[in-house]
Amino acid sequence: MNLLHLKYAVEVSKCRSISEAAGRLFMGQPNLSRAIKELEREIGITIFKRTPKGIVPTPQGEEFLARAEQVVLQLSEMEMLYGKAQKDRLSLRVSVPRASYIGMAFTRFVAGLDPQKGMELDYKETNSMRAITNLTQGNYRLAIVRYDETFADNFCTMFEEKNLHAEDIYTFCPVAILHKSNPLAKKPHLGLNDLSDGVQIVHGDPYIPFLPSYEARRAELPTEKQRRILIYERESQFSLLEQIPGAYLCAAPLPQVLLARHSLVQRKCEGLEKRYRDVLLYKHGYRLTDMDRGFLAEIRNIIPEIAPAD
Repeated sequence: MNLLHLKYAVEVSKCRSISEAAGRLFMGQPNLSRAIKELEREIGITIFKRTPKGIVPTPQGEEFLARAEQVVLQLSEMEMLYGKAQKDRLSLRVSVPRASYIGMAFTRFVAGLDPQKGMELDYKETNSMRAITNLTQGNYRLAIVRYDETFADNFCTMFEEKNLHAEDIYTFCPVAILHKSNPLAKKPHLGLNDLSDGVQIVHGDPYIPFLPSYEARRAELPTEKQRRILIYERESQFSLLEQIPGAYLCAAPLPQVLLARHSLVQRKCEGLEKRYRDVLLYKHGYRLTDMDRGFLAEIRNIIPEIAPAD
C-alpha cells in the first residue's frame, strides 16, 4: 500500500474537496483523483462519495480513514523524532479557538523564529469539537479548546475518554467590544438591552457535542436577535466594528495593544455572566517539543497584557 496515498486520502477527508486538498498538497487535481481511485482499487472499497455538500466518506470509508489517520500521524511523529531532515526543521501543528490573544501570541512566536531554518507551521482556528477531532484523528499535536463552564463536566469526561491531557490556560467572562465611535462606548453602564438595537458580530459555527445542533446554536446564538453578522474567521471583525454603525462583539477581552490599534473599547455588560475556559489539550504520553513550549510560553506571556473591561 502506498503510504502517500494514505496521506492523500486523509487530506481529502479533512477538506471535503478534491480541489482544496490538491492545493494543500501542492499537486494537480487530476493526479490526486487518480491516486484516490488507485487506493480504492487496491483496498477494494469506495472511500468517498460525492454529495451536494461536497465529498464525504462512505461508511466503509469512515472506518478506513480512522485507521489511516492514525498511521499517518504515527509516521509523522516518527519523521519528526528520527528523520535527519527534521532535526533542523521547525514544526508546529495546533488547532485553536478564534481568539485574538492567541493569534497575537502566535504572531510573536513566529516573529522570533530563525528565518534561515526550514519550517512547517500549521495553525488552524476552528470550533472546539473540530479541534478535538484534529488532535485525536488528524495530524495535529496540540489543541486549545474553548467551552462554557456549564459544560465543564461533560468536556472533562470527554478528555478522559479520549486519553487527553488537559491544562487550563485562561478563564474569562465575555465583554462587549465596540468601536470608540459607537455611542454605547461612552455609556456608564451597559446591559444586554442596550445592545438589542445594534448589529451583533458573532462566529457562526459554535459546537457543543453534548447537545443537538439546534440547541447548541441557540445556546450560543439566541434566536431572538434580529440583526446579526455571522463570520467564520477572525480578522474581519475589527473592520466590521469600525464600519458598521452600532456593531458590537461579545467575546473574550482583548490585549491592550489591539484595542489601541483598532480604536476599540471593551465594556462589562450586565447579562454576560457566563464563564468560559480556554484549555490546552494533547495526548497522554506526548512529549512537548521545544516549538510547542515556545508557543505556549508566548500565550502565557500575553495573558497579563489582556486589558480589564471598564
